Amino acid sequence: MVVTPNGGLTTNLIEKNMREFSSDSDVLEALLSTQNSNSAISFLYKNNYYILENLVLKNGGNKMDAEDVIQETMITFIEMVRSGKFRGDSAIKSILYAISKNIWITKFRKTTQDNKRIEGYILENESFESDITEQIQKTEANKIIGQVFDKIGDSCKKILTFYYYDNLSFKEILGKTDYENEQVIRNKKYKCMKSLMDILESSPSLSSSFKSSLFNQK
Repeated sequence: MVVTPNGGLTTNLIEKNMREFSSDSDVLEALLSTQNSNSAISFLYKNNYYILENLVLKNGGNKMDAEDVIQETMITFIEMVRSGKFRGDSAIKSILYAISKNIWITKFRKTTQDNKRIEGYILENESFESDITEQIQKTEANKIIGQVFDKIGDSCKKILTFYYYDNLSFKEILGKTDYENEQVIRNKKYKCMKSLMDILESSPSLSSSFKSSLFNQK
């Protein structure tokens, strides 16, 4: 997809220019640049099209409706980013879903006179969509946390996961590993945390995403 001079989007993919982005922060940074914005937009389409299309198809729309909604969603989101109204306070997937939902409800109101059907749809899907948004946030958070943990090696990843996620004591961790004693594990955990902090300090954007991901796990 290419951003046109008037701010719109063409629908042809430019896969040869598209690259993968490791975090939401990287996507936002690319959207604000002149050189990488098209690649970021292509990435957003590729990774979000299906779930947004499914939202429309399951709620009274067709594929053409979905295409229109998704395009409007992307334009709205890009404008939010470039105007400073969105700074990564929530997962990109979540905000795209919310924007698409609002756009589709507005369009749906214009194409049907059955207000009871509209309100019924909103009420029936409210908790469902909340669950989806929460799950998307947790999935993205797990992905970012996993990426950071991968950088500190398998042994550190195992110890920190046991300690912080499984809430195991050093004695319990000892029973699940081959370390000599609890003190060795304490020392290893300290070194692992030091490595983790060094990685985060070297990348402010990664640090921000990591802290946000930890919050989304609660």
